[in-house]
Amino acid sequence: MAQKKEAKTTTTATISIPPIRMASMRVRVEGISPLIMNHFHHKAIEQIRNKVMNKKTKTREAKDPEALFMLARYHVDENGIFTKDGTGADAIPAHMFKKAVIEAARLIDGISMAEMKQLVFVELNRDGLPILNGKGTYGIDVEPELQESMQRVGGKGPGTGQPDLRYRPVYRQWAAEVDVEYNASLVGETEILNLLNIAGFHCGLGEHRPGKSGGQNGMFKVVEVLS
Repeated sequence: MAQKKEAKTTTTATISIPPIRMASMRVRVEGISPLIMNHFHHKAIEQIRNKVMNKKTKTREAKDPEALFMLARYHVDENGIFTKDGTGADAIPAHMFKKAVIEAARLIDGISMAEMKQLVFVELNRDGLPILNGKGTYGIDVEPELQESMQRVGGKGPGTGQPDLRYRPVYRQWAAEVDVEYNASLVGETEILNLLNIAGFHCGLGEHRPGKSGGQNGMFKVVEVLS
């Protein structure tokens, strides 16, 4: 007589999901090299809009270096929200720090840029961070230098295109206080500090930074943990 087959027993694997332990730290970073800002201002946006819509524009206006210099600066109010009238403190957009942190993932084994986007968050409640120069508590007294530089536009490779002049604000000495949010179940405070220093040295902020065209501007380091 054939023996009955024993019924198979199934087991359900237990999944362990650690709780989110949200943590934050406020750090002070200081510039290692000059910071160059380039605000994509409303005039530049209007020029692109006209080109996309095939709209005729007036004859090219003469450049006003001082006006272009002012338009290239970012400003925030006391709450860290961008202002559109040039009032408030000179500022660094918060997304620039986030971008530098994401780019730093290229230099760290075991984590991708996509994963880094979800690991660390910078300044969740502010558009930008006041640029500090050690003279004031709010940064309103920061006055950048006007930089004139030649760039080629409309080319199809290095050294091609028509030469054109650009006017940008340059902050020779600068600092900022940055709020960083992270999940302490996945990463620790020491790792966050190391990450910021890697981002500051290898990636940087603003125009002509190490992470863009091999520049040397906008480099920074963490000098103090404030909270």
